[in-house]
Amino acid sequence: PNCSPPAARPGPAPSRAAEVAPNLAMLRNVVEAVQQASPALRKVVLVTGAKFYGIQWGASSTPCRESDPRQLPPNFYYDQEDWLREASRSERWRWVNLIPPFVSGYAVGNPMNLVLGIGLYAAVCKELGMPLRFPGSVGAYEALHQIADARQIGAAAAWAARARGGPPLPAGGGRRGRRRRRSIDAARSIRCLA
Repeated sequence: PNCSPPAARPGPAPSRAAEVAPNLAMLRNVVEAVQQASPALRKVVLVTGAKFYGIQWGASSTPCRESDPRQLPPNFYYDQEDWLREASRSERWRWVNLIPPFVSGYAVGNPMNLVLGIGLYAAVCKELGMPLRFPGSVGAYEALHQIADARQIGAAAAWAARARGGPPLPAGGGRRGRRRRRSIDAARSIRCLA
């Protein structure tokens, strides 16, 4: 594995294509290092997310299904999954890809967390004395979304590491809801609504 330090400080990639090489190398380096250190490696659990379903290109079908066709590349999730599929063919280990669409829950330094965004918006509204209103379109407000709790994903990953098999698995637990309901629940939980 290439264990040399990165040439530059980590940060957002300038394009989706530029995300592929570093993310694929990160996965490859970890798997190859663990494989060398422990011949007992039996399962690699990859956790991807909503971009696997094409959410970055606009609305996606709900519920999201792992059998849905892939969306427009480049998408480093696809490259990582393809590498795991190919690399595992000649090894004793298997792999599984957990694909939760939206993640909520505690996450340090993760600006893509839905709860963080809702919480910040609600706090600003409260500070400015403004009512908490949904900032998007009516279509986005009424749309059905799948949401998985970070703890739920962690439990699913632990289970998947021990389970047999290796196809992609949903990690959303089938929990679906509309933003109008989730926004109200979130606002009440941080005391922005009575």
